[in-house]
Amino acid sequence: MKSSDRMTKLAILFDLDGTLTDSKPGITKSIAYALEQMGVRGVKADSLGWCVGPPLIVSLAKILEAEDDKPEKALHLFKDYYSAGAMFDNRVFEGVLPLLDTLKNEGKRLFVVTAKPYCHAIPILEHFGLKTYFEGIVAPERVGDSEEKASLIAKAIEQHRLDPNACIFVGDRDCDIIGANINNIKSIAVLYGYATKEELINAKPTFFAESPQQIATIIRKLEPKNKQNKEKQ
Repeated sequence: MKSSDRMTKLAILFDLDGTLTDSKPGITKSIAYALEQMGVRGVKADSLGWCVGPPLIVSLAKILEAEDDKPEKALHLFKDYYSAGAMFDNRVFEGVLPLLDTLKNEGKRLFVVTAKPYCHAIPILEHFGLKTYFEGIVAPERVGDSEEKASLIAKAIEQHRLDPNACIFVGDRDCDIIGANINNIKSIAVLYGYATKEELINAKPTFFAESPQQIATIIRKLEPKNKQNKEKQ
């Protein structure tokens, strides 16, 4: 395939947590463990869902109300517990595998763009049989790197020579949609993830999807009609 063809081929950039997988149980359990080790008692894991998605060091700083090294210490405790196995307290959302099969068979270019560091993102994708669907994975290099989603999306576009006019980002939090808007690419806000609908409306996505099946429907509508006709023949 010519490089010019690859640039104009529709590229779908997926968030990971809350979009491809339901990772909240393992993440929130690990945060609660880290906080308890830091002397913060009584924080229930099920109250920490808002921490899933944004850079974790930022969320820990809010919880600990600290600007010293406490958030960094809590992050290391989180990493140790999460890496020891809690990262697999996770599941692929129903409908995601058929969605990826469909998009791959239709010749779409698929990528993961996540704030989760490589050391966690890649083992999770491999564990659940997702990694082979994706042409590339863009993530922070280390645990604690608070790289904004807009920066990660820009990195994906540059590294993989993507045409922003032929890209769409799929995510479940406002930071995903804001990052797509900053990079002038279309976005799909999924309503089955961790954000409230109000949070997503305020971020101004291009589309909303209530299920993975709706994601496929939206993406098909973005294809030029002449290309859709060729695929049906």
